[in-house]
Amino acid sequence: MRWFDPLLDVLFPRSCLACGRDLCGGPWPWLCPACLARIEPPPPFPCPVCAGPLGPFAMPSACASCRRLRPRFDACVAAGGYEGTLGELVVRMKYGKDADLAWPLGELLADTLRLWAPLREVDVVVPVPMRFMKRVRRGFNQSEALAAEVARRLSLHLYRFVLRRGRAGPAQAGLTLAKRLVAQRRSMVV
Repeated sequence: MRWFDPLLDVLFPRSCLACGRDLCGGPWPWLCPACLARIEPPPPFPCPVCAGPLGPFAMPSACASCRRLRPRFDACVAAGGYEGTLGELVVRMKYGKDADLAWPLGELLADTLRLWAPLREVDVVVPVPMRFMKRVRRGFNQSEALAAEVARRLSLHLYRFVLRRGRAGPAQAGLTLAKRLVAQRRSMVV
């Protein structure tokens, strides 16, 4: 906490990004304790590749989704479950065209990544590209905004134009993990 933060709280009171309640003196600069408690934690024993639930004694090769669909990435990590506050904020950022949510969501993701063992092998952050017309409709690429914030917080380079979109796939909203992995395999070209 900086010495002038209490003064800023008086002059420009902060409110919870999820529910709008006053945040003066709260532990997080963007969520009240009640909304923070509504962030579902990631599964306790996640698959190291897809971050889906595995179980306490399962080998990483036991993930049925990864065996069947063979993702085109080596590993991923989840900052939390999509239900509750986190899901609401992600949906608001994407479909509510709220680019300002990139900094708090980027902070949450960067904090999660700092605890992730494979991070030491990461050199760059690459956002998922967006189709031109979808970007025009939304006004920004939420993946790029979030990736830029994560790269800044972790002092990594951001490479915006490494990936390009292949053929159009289905919208990811509402898809299961398995269907998302199938869509990802079909739509991304390196």
